[in-house]
Amino acid sequence: MEADARYVAFTSLDEAQFEGERVSYESSIALEKALSPDVLLAYEMNDEPLAPEHGFPLRVIVPGYIGARSVKWLREIMLQEHPSTNPYQARDYKLFPPEITAKTVDWSRGKTIEDLTLNAAITTPQEGETVAAGPTRIQGYAITGEGAPVERVELSVDGAKTWTTATIVERADPHAWCFWEVTVALSPGDCQMIVRAWDASRQTQPEDMRPLWNFKGYMNNAWHRVKIHVS
Repeated sequence: MEADARYVAFTSLDEAQFEGERVSYESSIALEKALSPDVLLAYEMNDEPLAPEHGFPLRVIVPGYIGARSVKWLREIMLQEHPSTNPYQARDYKLFPPEITAKTVDWSRGKTIEDLTLNAAITTPQEGETVAAGPTRIQGYAITGEGAPVERVELSVDGAKTWTTATIVERADPHAWCFWEVTVALSPGDCQMIVRAWDASRQTQPEDMRPLWNFKGYMNNAWHRVKIHVS
């Protein structure tokens, strides 16, 4: 290993058009992260060869980071001094302040997105669904990145006046989705369900998405809201 190597770049067999040029997908992570024991090169899943949609014949798995860093269909792995200059790293998956637009953006000044933010979502019932009044089971998932693990999930059905703590029913790994459920009594009428997660360091999600807004639409982890009708 070269002494000046600071990053590991993963190049995919996948190619796409980027501003009129055909380029391979590529992403890089810091060497320190790549050497952590939870970062894997995977060729099987559940004792079976990877399916094509999961990255056959080989992919990298970078737990706690956004999916764009877990490159599929690996062709090449390179050690280098600097982050990848591939357009999918240098011109994509970057955060900018709310006032920056697609017309005013300076890509060199964006913050490269790596680890995930604390987030939770409702999966059942779904937006616009009609459910019967009475005890109703609400389900969803929560996830976090490099920080502290998810500690609890709360649901509100009265506009955030009160919150009910959900039960975490499955947690396979600190970086994996943890699935939760809670049963609440619903009265007839329109209802907006709201979910938020807390991690072990007592951090929670922001209520409002407006301070998080960016023209690329990335990393919105504000409270998830789902409107349903109760009959």
